[in-house]
Amino acid sequence: MNQKIFGLFHFLKSFILFILLELGFNFSIFISEKEYSVLTAIYSKIFFWTILFLLLNPSWTKKYFFYYNLGLTKAMLWGFTFASSSLLTAITLFILFKLS
Repeated sequence: MNQKIFGLFHFLKSFILFILLELGFNFSIFISEKEYSVLTAIYSKIFFWTILFLLLNPSWTKKYFFYYNLGLTKAMLWGFTFASSSLLTAITLFILFKLS
C-alpha cells in the first residue's frame, strides 16, 4: 500500500511539473510570435516531447507498480502525455490570443 501511495505522489508531482513546463512553453510561444498557429504549436510538441521522451526513457515506471496495476503501459503513458500536452497547448494559446 505504501508503494502505491508513493507512486501516486510521484505521478502527481511529475504531472504538476509537466503542467508548469507546458504553461511556460506556451507563454513563451505567445510572447515570441503573435502569428503562431495552434496547429504549428501542436506539431512542434510532437518533436519536443519525442526528444524529451527519448532522452528521459521512462524506465522509472517499472520501479512503481502503481502504473502497471492501473493497466497503463509506456505507450499509454506516452499517449496520455502527448494528448494532454496538445490539449493544453490549444487551450492556452486560444485563451492568450483571445485576450490580446
